[in-house]
Amino acid sequence: MAKELGFKNDGKCKGTQIQNGEYSIDNYLTKHRVPLSFEYIYDLNYNDVKKLLNEHKNDDIIVCYKRGIMFGKKLEGGHATIIEKIKDDVVTLIYPEDEAGYRDVNLKTLLNAIECHGKENMAGFWLFRKIDINIKEGDKDVK
Repeated sequence: MAKELGFKNDGKCKGTQIQNGEYSIDNYLTKHRVPLSFEYIYDLNYNDVKKLLNEHKNDDIIVCYKRGIMFGKKLEGGHATIIEKIKDDVVTLIYPEDEAGYRDVNLKTLLNAIECHGKENMAGFWLFRKIDINIKEGDKDVK
């Protein structure tokens, strides 16, 4: 999967190249007939994002951001993780590296980390929703 999303680690660059058409998430989902739609959302408006996260609390949302900004460390590059929930101004991220498996972050800090990583690096929200697709199996359609 990483190869198909353009993963590289050449010393100066480490990560995927999903912002380039041939390595896009849409291409991957279509090629492998994964029954999900993908929508990329880059919005830094606090109220809009809070509304978006609440409206899509039953959908899967991944957020991509600048790691160092988010956690106050000298970490380079971006990171993507799944949003578990939002309550008030706190966004809970699924974070398997932590003992608890979760990490709570302030929404304003998250938006700052998104802005610093930039739209050109696919920072923002990746919304996935289940869709029905037809897969040909012999002469019959299977859903």
